[in-house]
Amino acid sequence: MNKIEQLKPLTIGILGYNTDLSFRGLHDLACDNEEQVEQHKKEFLKLADETKIIPITNTNLLSSRRAVRIDQLILFDDDRWLIESNKAENILKIKRFLLCHSCVPEEYQILKYEDVF
Repeated sequence: MNKIEQLKPLTIGILGYNTDLSFRGLHDLACDNEEQVEQHKKEFLKLADETKIIPITNTNLLSSRRAVRIDQLILFDDDRWLIESNKAENILKIKRFLLCHSCVPEEYQILKYEDVF
C-alpha cells in the first residue's frame, strides 16, 4: 500500500423513536459524557477525539443532499424498545445507505442507549 491511510474521526448517528427523542438522546449523551464533549450544539456533539454525533431525524434520514455517511448508529429508546420493531424499515435503510462504508466492525455498528428518567 503506497498511500498512508489517514484516520478520520467517527461520525455517529443517534436515532430516537421520534425526532424529539433523537435530540433528547443527543442531549443525554452530552450530559453523560460531559468530560469528553468539546462542542455541544442542538444539531451535533463534537467530542475531544473529533468524533461527531448527530441526531437522525425523518427529515435528514435519506435526503440525497443532506444524507451523511455514519460509522455507527445509536438507537435511543425507553425500556420497551419498540424502536427496533416500529422503526425497522428506517433502521434497514440506515444500514443499507448510511452505514455502508463504516470502518466499525459490523457487530458494533448498532448500539443501544436506554432513556432512563
